[in-house]
Amino acid sequence: MYPVTYIERELKHIKNKRNVYYFSNILGLGLLAIIFIVIAPYLHEFLHIYFLRINNVHFYTDIKFDPYDGVYGKITAVSDLNIIDSIILMLIGAVGNIIIGLSILILGFIAMKEGMLPESNFFTYISYGFLLDSITYLFQSRGDFVNTLSMLDLCEFSVLLPILGIIAIFLLLFHLNFHLEHNIKYINDIERELRRIEKYKFRKIVGIQHD
Repeated sequence: MYPVTYIERELKHIKNKRNVYYFSNILGLGLLAIIFIVIAPYLHEFLHIYFLRINNVHFYTDIKFDPYDGVYGKITAVSDLNIIDSIILMLIGAVGNIIIGLSILILGFIAMKEGMLPESNFFTYISYGFLLDSITYLFQSRGDFVNTLSMLDLCEFSVLLPILGIIAIFLLLFHLNFHLEHNIKYINDIERELRRIEKYKFRKIVGIQHD
């Protein structure tokens, strides 16, 4: 038989665990929006600029932000680039965000397997922000992917980009469904444990009063 004070501590612990879970979802979704609208686009442009700088290429930029279009910009290299460097320059922004997004998504998966679901929520939603930013370029008629195909005289393959975008979205939705299934099980386990302890507490208090 556990004393009432111990039961109270357990109740507080479970309730804190539940609060942390809900907070991780709210914070994660908020960060997803911020990353998708602001951070990932800025990082996208920064990767273009970084590549030009490390290769000592002169350039000028025009990066803007507005509430409707988010972050957008134009980076123009003054010096000529060879074909390989031109391709890297075109793709480094979108591919860089994909690599970052997938790396964070893996961290979220590892956290989930370790039973750290609040941390998994945090990593997972952040990763979605980076990945969704790059996926949007697959639907643009004048984006980095289309420009790369145009540079390689492969414009006819640009019709495949939206198809790849749809596939990528379905994969994200599949992962989201997988993630939500674990979320539902996690919160159900918490609520079940909470009810069990509260029921035990009630019986304990009633038993003490009868004594």
